[in-house]
Amino acid sequence: MTYAFAEVDKAKEEARIHGFRVLDFGVGDPTEPLYENAIRGLQSGAERHKSSGYPSYIGMKEFRNAASEWMHRRFNVSPDPDSQITSTAGSKEAVFHLPFAFVNPGDHVLMPSIGYPPYKAGSHSLSSLCSASI
Repeated sequence: MTYAFAEVDKAKEEARIHGFRVLDFGVGDPTEPLYENAIRGLQSGAERHKSSGYPSYIGMKEFRNAASEWMHRRFNVSPDPDSQITSTAGSKEAVFHLPFAFVNPGDHVLMPSIGYPPYKAGSHSLSSLCSASI
């Protein structure tokens, strides 16, 4: 069996060969250059935090505050940056932790038998902590 995204990549290439313009919203593989402002922001942040050690597990306070402010402007909600906002090292970690936010003891979790591994791993980790049924 091949990796699902490898098959998607083959289908995209086949579409391109046949003249289709493919807008890829799949697995992150940046091919366009970053905006100059993004590069300057990354350089500034790297310089500012070059010896700050590992970040907090829930994300920098500055980031969580900015995320809360953005959500207030965008959705008119005010999540508490100290108890309702976290950051993750990519979508895989977020998907893994999703059951911890939404599954309660006694709940059942359904997922496809062929699916993204973090769905199952996060749910099984949660089930070992409580009586959720996976």
